[in-house]
Amino acid sequence: MTAHPLPVTVISGLPGTGKRALLDHLMASAGERRVALVQMTDDMPRAELIRLAEANQTDVIVIDAATTTEPMSIAESLLEDEDGQTLEDFVTIDTMVTIVEAASFLDELARADGLHERGLAGDEDDRTLGELLIEQVEFCDVLVIDSPETLDPTALERLRAVLSKINPRAEQVVAQPAHVEPDTLLDTGRFDFEGAASAPGWLSALDHHDSSFTESTVSGAGVFVYRARRPFHPARFFALLHQEWPGIVRSKGLFWLATRNDMAGTVSQVGGSCRHGPAGFWWVAQPAEEWPDDEAFKAEIAHDWFSSLDSHGHETVGDRRQELVMIGLDIDRDAWQHKLDACLLSEAEFASGQQAWKLFEDPFPQWDEDHDHEHGGEDDDSHGHGDHHDHPH
Repeated sequence: MTAHPLPVTVISGLPGTGKRALLDHLMASAGERRVALVQMTDDMPRAELIRLAEANQTDVIVIDAATTTEPMSIAESLLEDEDGQTLEDFVTIDTMVTIVEAASFLDELARADGLHERGLAGDEDDRTLGELLIEQVEFCDVLVIDSPETLDPTALERLRAVLSKINPRAEQVVAQPAHVEPDTLLDTGRFDFEGAASAPGWLSALDHHDSSFTESTVSGAGVFVYRARRPFHPARFFALLHQEWPGIVRSKGLFWLATRNDMAGTVSQVGGSCRHGPAGFWWVAQPAEEWPDDEAFKAEIAHDWFSSLDSHGHETVGDRRQELVMIGLDIDRDAWQHKLDACLLSEAEFASGQQAWKLFEDPFPQWDEDHDHEHGGEDDDSHGHGDHHDHPH
C-alpha cells in the first residue's frame, strides 16, 4: 500500500474535442511529476490503479475516461468498496476535467441525436448526445474550452456565459490543449464529491439567494426559475413539454399533476430532448410516522411546506409544488411565465376538487409507483421524450 494515496485526474470529453491532444500534452509537459496514463473502458481499472499505487513509481494518475461514461459514476467507482477493498487506500480523486469543443458545443447540445445513432454506444443506451454533454459539464471541477479561436469574441463570451450557468462551480480554461498549464489539472486538490454533485446550475438556482446568478448576463445567458403551488392540468402540461423550447439549453425540476396528486413528477430537458417520469411520493401523501427522524431532513420538509386545507380539514398542498429551472440564451421570462401559468388549473378547475381532477385527460405514460430511482432509468416515447426518474426528497 502506498504511504499516501495517489491523486487522480479524470479527463472526460467526446471524440474530436482535442481530448487526445490534451492527454498527450499532460504526459509531455508534467515536468518532474511522474505521470501515469490509464485508459478506462466501460469498467474502472481497479487492478491497474492499485498496481501503480503499490509500485511507488508514480506521482499522479491521469484517467482517460470512456467516452460515454458519466463522470459522476466514475467518481462513485473510485470511492466505492468492492469485495471489502476501497480504492481510497490507494488513490484519491483530485480533479474532474471535461473538455468541450468551442464551435460545436451549443449546436450539439441542441440536437436530439441518440448516442447509438452517432456510433458512440449500443442500441441499449438511449441517451442523446446532448444529455451526455450535460452530464460531463455538470459534474466537473475544470472545463477546458478547446479551439476558442474558432469563435468570434461575442460567440465565445456567450458560450462561456452559458457554461457558467450550467456549472457555476467549474473553473474555465480557454486554450488549445497544447497550451493548458498542467498545474491547472494535476494535483490541484479541487475535487469534493458533495460540491461536484451540487454544482449543476439548475440545482444552484433553487437554493441561490444571490439574484445575480439568475439574472441574464450581457451576452444573454440567463436562468429562469418557475414556482407555483397549484397543480398542472396534465393535458396542457404534456402539450407544452412536447413543443420546441427555443433558446433553452437545460431545464430540470419537479412538477405536480392534478391527476396524480400523491406522486411528484420530474422533468429533465437538454436541447431537443426532454424526459419526464415519477420522482416519488410527496411527503404530504405519506403518514407522518414514515417521515425521517433526521432534524435536517425535517427542516427541509418544513421549508417546502405550504399550508392549505380543504373543506374537510385535509391538507391539499403540503410540499406539492411546481419547481422548474430553465437555463438558456435570451430567455423570454414573461413568455415562459405565461406558458407555464396556462398549464395550471384554472380557478374553476381547482375548486372542483380532487375527485374531479382524476377525470381530467391525462396523456402521460403510467408511472410505476414501486420503481424508485435516484438517477437514471429512462423510457423514450415517439417525440424523443421519455421518462427520467429522480427522487424529490
